[in-house]
Amino acid sequence: MLNMKKKILTAAVATLAATGLAAAHAAVNGAYVGGILGYGNVHEGNTSSTDVTEIEPGLTGTSNFSSNDRGIAGQIFGGYQFTQNFAAELGVTKFSNATQKVTGSVAGVALPTIKGTVKTSAVDLVAKGMLPLQNGFGLYGKLGVAYLMASADVKAEGLGSASASQHNLYPTFGVGASYDINQNLVADVSWNRIQKVGSSNSNLPSTDLFGAGLSYHFG
Repeated sequence: MLNMKKKILTAAVATLAATGLAAAHAAVNGAYVGGILGYGNVHEGNTSSTDVTEIEPGLTGTSNFSSNDRGIAGQIFGGYQFTQNFAAELGVTKFSNATQKVTGSVAGVALPTIKGTVKTSAVDLVAKGMLPLQNGFGLYGKLGVAYLMASADVKAEGLGSASASQHNLYPTFGVGASYDINQNLVADVSWNRIQKVGSSNSNLPSTDLFGAGLSYHFG
């Protein structure tokens, strides 16, 4: 009788352990797709007075510069989870347009108002390391490369417009916390950064994306 109770207790403990393990590793291995929506910053508002005078030479009187380089941003991605601790992802990110405006005058004469818009997007490829915790929660980190792209349109009131584009390959990394809703659906919050390298003024600045995401694992 005692031996039977021991067997039942052992089986119960094994069942609980398996249940806990399943809760900690709910997301199934295989392909998955998802998206992130949140707040982005492209750090395009660091224009100095020198930059302004380069845009409009002779602006030595009163000048006013305003900019907005942050707002809603999002990413869509697809990946493959090889194990409970490792995955690879390919993502496309779109940031809100950065806007800039310069007004000024020289010797009391108003100069044309200059307005600029910078559109920024990126494509990244990252490796993802995951640390499952209890009850479906987990932590993860990402590391890889991003192809950052920006196009600028500048209009001077009454004088016409000009446009230019630039792109750079930068390192990217991120951290996040996840929750496995079930074996196929995972929610998370994260911070992802594309890091500027090099000191040249022609390089694109770093970007940040803070967001909440949802992914579906096909399994």
